[in-house]
Formats: sequence, C-alpha cells, structure tokens
Amino acid sequence: MKLFWIVLLAVLSCAMAEIYEVPLEEVEPPVVKMLREGTWDAYRKKMNHWRSKLVNPQNTYSNDIYSYFDIGYVSKITVGTPDQTFRVVLDTSSADIWVVDHTCASTPLVCDDSICDQGAICEIFCPENVCCEKRLHKKRNPCRGKANFESKRSSTYQQMEGKWSFTYRSGASAEGIFGNDTVRFGEVGKKQLIVPKVKFGQALKLNDDFLDRPHDGFVGLAFSSLSFNGFVQPFEIAHQQGLVQPVFTIYMERVGGRVQNAFGGVVTFGGLDTKHCGDVIAYQPLSAPLHWKFNINNVTANGVELMAYMPDAISDSSATFITSYPSNIEILAKALKAKPSEDALYYIDCKADASISIGIGNQVYQIDGKNLIINVADNVCIVAIRETRNFWGTTWVFGTSFIRQYCHIYDMGNKQIGFARSLKN
Repeated sequence: MKLFWIVLLAVLSCAMAEIYEVPLEEVEPPVVKMLREGTWDAYRKKMNHWRSKLVNPQNTYSNDIYSYFDIGYVSKITVGTPDQTFRVVLDTSSADIWVVDHTCASTPLVCDDSICDQGAICEIFCPENVCCEKRLHKKRNPCRGKANFESKRSSTYQQMEGKWSFTYRSGASAEGIFGNDTVRFGEVGKKQLIVPKVKFGQALKLNDDFLDRPHDGFVGLAFSSLSFNGFVQPFEIAHQQGLVQPVFTIYMERVGGRVQNAFGGVVTFGGLDTKHCGDVIAYQPLSAPLHWKFNINNVTANGVELMAYMPDAISDSSATFITSYPSNIEILAKALKAKPSEDALYYIDCKADASISIGIGNQVYQIDGKNLIINVADNVCIVAIRETRNFWGTTWVFGTSFIRQYCHIYDMGNKQIGFARSLKN
C-alpha cells in the first residue's frame, strides 16, 4: 500500500507540472560593439592584465569564470512581491543567481562629473561630499542605468547572512550580500514560472567591466553542485517543488546586425519545444553533471578533422564564441581560411563558405556559416572562434552558434543533453 501511494504521488506530480515558455532577447555582444567603436583592443589588454593578477578575496566565495564579453541573449525575470523586473543572462555554464541591489546604484549623479579630489579640500569645497568619501568621481558607476532590487518593496523578502564575490577571468568582478525571495521566470502579465524561497545574490558593487552591459544580473542553469556560493539554482528548486519536470529546452533565433531587444528565441522550462524545434536527434550522457559537459568524438572544419585532445565539451548559453586551446583554434581558423589578428580575433570573408561539424555519439552536427560568421562593420566579419588556455579543464566550449543551429535539450533528471534541429535557423 505504501508503494502505491508513492507511485500515485509521483504520477500526480508529473500531471501537475506545467511547461513555461520564456522569451529571449537578442542583443549585440559587447565584443562586437567594442570592435565597432574601436575600444576592443584596449579592453582585451586590460583583460589580460587582470587575468595575470587574480586574487580571491578572503572570507568570501569566489567563482573563476573566463569572461562574459560576448553575451548575445538576455531574458526577463522578476524578483520579490510585487514583481521587480530584471534583464538577466540565463547561463548554462554557472549555477549562481544575482541581480544589482539598489544601494549599488544610489550614489548621486553629480559624482560622475565631479572634479573634486579625495581628502580635506574636497570635504570643504565639493558640493557632494559623498563623492569625496567614496572616490566615485573617478569613474562612472557601473550599476547606474541597470534595474536594481529594493528589498523594502518586497513583502516576501528575507535577509540572509554572508557575502559573495565573483572574479571573472576577464577582470570583471562583482560582490554583494545574500537574500531570499520569490523569483519568476518571464515577464509581468504573462505566464510565469513562479519559484518561492530562492536564495539569490544582491550585488552591492560591480567594477567597470559591467559598464553599458545589456543585463542586470545572471541566473545560472547548470547543476547546483557547481555553485561556489551555496545556491540552489531556481529551476532545480522549481522541480523540487513539483512545479516542472527537470528538463528545459533552449531555442535561439538569429536576427543579426545591430537590432537591439529583438525576439531572440525561447527557453521552454519543463519540457521540449515543439514549436521551434524538430524531433530530438539524439541524447548524449553527461560526463560530469556539474556543467552541461559531454564527450565528443571530433571537430571538423571544411573537411579538416581535429583528432587530438577531443574528449569533452560544455554547452554554454552565454557564449557567442566557440572556444578551445590555441592549437585547436589555429587549425580551425586555417581550415576556415580565417586570418588571425593582433586583437585575438579571426577575420574572415563575409561571404565565405564556412562550416564546423561536431561528432557526438553516433551523430554529426554541422554548424553553418550563417551561425558562425559575425558582421562587425561593412564588409568586415569575424568568425565565432576564440582561444582559451584553461576553461574548467574542458577542451571545447560550444555557445550560441551551436544552439542556433540545433535546439539544446537540458535533461537534469537523466543527466543528459539532447539536440534537435532548429526549424528556422
């Protein structure tokens, strides 16, 4: 009889679980914007400088992630009661969640333009003494202009102890405190996946690398055991509460150009996306259920096959570029007839017939040139490949170019990842 009730409860839980479709917005990746504005090389040099000096702060949690300068898609969540809306990166390569806190953006606007110096003279003559005290006149506040969370406005908010800190390999850094509140995937007024009692980060400080970035925070969708901060990511909580099945699908649409805030796809929480994706071609077991990490057989570019160091890859929804070790990327670039440059990118003929194929299990998945080549100016294009020397001990990272070509099905329950042909791309 006891077994009967267990089975019945499981069946009822599955029956009650729903599917939620949360839109994505395509945004211009910061690296492309910097290339157009001529600031990329300076940023890259600063990034390399910071990478050589990384030190984890004491008494805080730290996450060492390569970079988020190539983000191309954001989505909307709300936090608190009533809803406070944020544009966030839904990131399958991390498991933490944070948004900007209101105290981070609360310094006076006059501080941005203040010419006062810190010290006694400033205290006497500067009209806004807070600019002197915090040296905020030296730089723009990266939090200003972003949506920010006000805990006093939320009736469901609970303060939590502890501090967190992220130091990204790019030199970008964020730090703050913990809170607990209701998180909703999706926009106000539309069907939302509502997840109560989520531990999240409130960013009190961001460094300059977050200036003018198109997002107000991050929501990790990797396995919570990856978290450096003791978070349980909200989608896992939703499954634990019986709100959804432990599966989500990402479909990304290619708009291209400099169109901002355009419809960029859908994340389907709780099941498969049958509107935008074809039948599932195959599933591949995860090699390590922390990241969405799986074994691959090989990578081929225009018929040139890479056989060395092929064991595994990560699916990263926050990355525009395919990344691997320098030796692999050099072979890919040569096969694609892409030319290296001093700015660490590879330039290619905008009309090139380029493709990359990935052998996974018994299948081969081809990424076409339309999803690999990025136009940065008139008749100037780069190919979405980039070198990295250490990325979680993984050989390859496949980002949005792969996801646009093939919908990715992230099956947490069975610890596997599936691929289905995009019906549009």
